Amino acid sequence: MHTSSQEEYASTRLKIDEFFSLCLNNKQSKLKLNQAEINDIYTQGVCLDKYKPGRYIYYEIQDDKIIENMIEWPAFGPAFTLCYFEKKEIWFSSQKKIVEHLNILEVQEKSLPKDEVQRPIQRSALIVFIFGGSISPYGFTDFSKTVQYQKAEKILERLKKVEIKNGILIIESQGN
Repeated sequence: MHTSSQEEYASTRLKIDEFFSLCLNNKQSKLKLNQAEINDIYTQGVCLDKYKPGRYIYYEIQDDKIIENMIEWPAFGPAFTLCYFEKKEIWFSSQKKIVEHLNILEVQEKSLPKDEVQRPIQRSALIVFIFGGSISPYGFTDFSKTVQYQKAEKILERLKKVEIKNGILIIESQGN
């Protein structure tokens, strides 16, 4: 579980807001976020109490991938369990269009066969969340009509490249 402070979150939020502003003004810019900063966005500077029920997400950057660890308790559904755990790997490619690649590695600590899902950057739960287009980086259904998503969509349309390099998520926008 990631611990953060309001100062760290405010600093990370400021970086994102500056990138956002440059993008909206058609200026080329780069946003660089490390593992701690991605987690700051999720926790919003609050030290979460993992002993209280809820959904908790923790991000790690390993090589050229982001690992998303999610634990939820209590977990209800077809197979009731006290706790639900899921681990995904996320990476990006930027050929003609930016694509998010996602692979669920484990569910309930059981490894799964590789089954990669590809989706356009506009449907990347993590990137949309970073730019404020959804309230959670996990499990949203239809967010395409919300004001927040449409605002974030303006930025997503201006992105030129998304990559993970040397432990850093790098999001690059195009200018005029």
